[in-house]
Amino acid sequence: MTNPKGVYTIPAVVGNANLIFSLSDYSTQEIPTAKSNIDVALEKPTRVSYRPSAPTSNHANHAEKAKTAKPLYVADGVTKKGEENPLDDLNPDDIVNITVLKKKEATEAYGSTGANGVILIKTQKQK
Repeated sequence: MTNPKGVYTIPAVVGNANLIFSLSDYSTQEIPTAKSNIDVALEKPTRVSYRPSAPTSNHANHAEKAKTAKPLYVADGVTKKGEENPLDDLNPDDIVNITVLKKKEATEAYGSTGANGVILIKTQKQK
């Protein structure tokens, strides 16, 4: 334990030993006891952040495509392609159910047009 000024004493240690100084959120220091006077200054570790460079592989093309890929919307059995989102034209109170088909299930049901997923919307109009 240290006093309020950070001064401490440790009884003599026999043999080759190390003192380990640590404090939560600070770096740890291990110092041999061969010295009679040890000064320790623990420092907060430096946090390093980095920005990954843009990938240039085919993986990058896939990632970009995934950002822009739009699902297929099917509202009351009517397929909506392209940028149309039938949710924009529907009253939320008319929606009875929304089902999302992903990957294999979507392509099995809708072929390649469902490759980006399918959003099935059922309204009160279709019962």
